[in-house]
Amino acid sequence: CVTCRNAKKQAAADPVKLPILTPLEAQPVNVDKMSLAGNYAYRITFSDGHNTGLFTFDHLRELGEIIE
Repeated sequence: CVTCRNAKKQAAADPVKLPILTPLEAQPVNVDKMSLAGNYAYRITFSDGHNTGLFTFDHLRELGEIIE
């Protein structure tokens, strides 16, 4: 998301600093909600508030194969 992208740019500008995580950022991220988006993807809402983007079935399958 835009917020995360901006944070990464700031961190890259000063790579010597170690980022300090907020308590919310230190928590594991869970899936709060999943809904179908057409016949090819899921729209996923995460516990950290991220809820944009579609996750295609093919992409999710690829991620699963990486874990195995």
